This record gives sequence, structure tokens and C-alpha cells, in this order.
Amino acid sequence: MQSFFAYLAGKAIFRRRARANRRGILDAMNREHGYTLMETLVTLTLMMILSVGGLYGWQRWQQQQRLWQTAVQVRDFLLFLRYDRKRTALRRCQRREKEKLRCGKKN
Repeated sequence: MQSFFAYLAGKAIFRRRARANRRGILDAMNREHGYTLMETLVTLTLMMILSVGGLYGWQRWQQQQRLWQTAVQVRDFLLFLRYDRKRTALRRCQRREKEKLRCGKKN
């Protein structure tokens, strides 16, 4: 029987401590009504500084991407012109060969 009463007594002590703990937490929460003006201003200032730095970096990245895309387009255009010129020169050469064969001329 003593162990049963000891068990109940221990449980009662645990309940009292838990209630006191809950009261302490709730009291602490009730005492704090939010952030002070100074904390809010410091937080907003830090956010603005970080945002400006990020915005500057993002704009530079976008500018580099545009420059890279333009360079790739110019390169592709120049390659197209080179290929087109070679193709045109080959056609001219083939036409000349055909004309020489028609006329009966040989080199």
C-alpha cells in the first residue's frame, strides 16, 4: 500500500510542478506584447540593405546574360554567313564546270 500512496503523491507533485511551469510560461508570454520600435527599425534597415545588395547583383547578372545571348546570336549569324558563302562559292564552281563541259572546254 505504501508504494501506491507514494505513487499518488509523486503524481500530485508532478502535476503541481507542471501547473506552475505552465503558469510561468503564460505569465512570460503575457508580459511581452511584441517587438519594440527600435527592434522593428533595425530589422527593416537590415532587410533594406540586404535587398539593395541583392537587387544590384541581380541586375548585373541580367546584364551579363543579355550580353552573352547577344554574343551567341552574332556568332551564329557569322557562322551562317560563312556557311552560306561557301555554299554559294561551291554552286558557282559547279556551274562553271557544267558550262565548260557544255562548251567542250577542258582545263
